[in-house]
Amino acid sequence: MESLSDIADFLRRALEKYQISGQEFCERSGLEPLTIAGALKGMDDYTVTTLMALLEGVGYEVVFIPKPAAVGLGSSLNPFEITEPVVKTGVQIAIDKIRRAYGEE
Repeated sequence: MESLSDIADFLRRALEKYQISGQEFCERSGLEPLTIAGALKGMDDYTVTTLMALLEGVGYEVVFIPKPAAVGLGSSLNPFEITEPVVKTGVQIAIDKIRRAYGEE
């Protein structure tokens, strides 16, 4: 995420995905409705502790990762979409070999 707008989009998607009401979000996060409304607009700046509370409200937490690892995640990755691994495991490679040997591909 690179902006307050990105964080707001993430929070709105999470609220929708997990069907969390505004009142429930206030209770879970411990924040006032006005603070939450400002954050969801993506324009109001807020403190790190507010960010942590917002994420807590949707069941997430802040995690720090090195920039090179973040690049590997891709900026357009949907956090709610399960994707296939890019790199095959040893088991997947073995299964592919067996399938090729028996002409199942």
